[in-house]
Amino acid sequence: MLIMYAVRHIPTGRFLPTGKKSFTKLEPEEATVVPPRLHISYKRAAMAMHAWCRGIHVATWDWWSSDDPYSNAGGPYVDDISVRPVRGRCVEHMEVVEIKLLVKED
Repeated sequence: MLIMYAVRHIPTGRFLPTGKKSFTKLEPEEATVVPPRLHISYKRAAMAMHAWCRGIHVATWDWWSSDDPYSNAGGPYVDDISVRPVRGRCVEHMEVVEIKLLVKED
């Protein structure tokens, strides 16, 4: 049995979902509609819960380059991360729950 952790919205029973977008942009979903976002430790799930409750995290990207015209050095980097609060998101309405995965042997 494998134990993982997920973040559940207490009033609705919905979970923070998996997704391709930043999870702070997503709202809790029914586990039968979108699989829950799973974490390998309680601590990581709690950190995700607190980040989600703070609001939507928005990264500002910039491009750096070398002063050397013959260098290939350069690329995108995160210049700043800002957080836009979302009304109604609070830690008191969320909880970290244990998810037990059972691997069926043939």
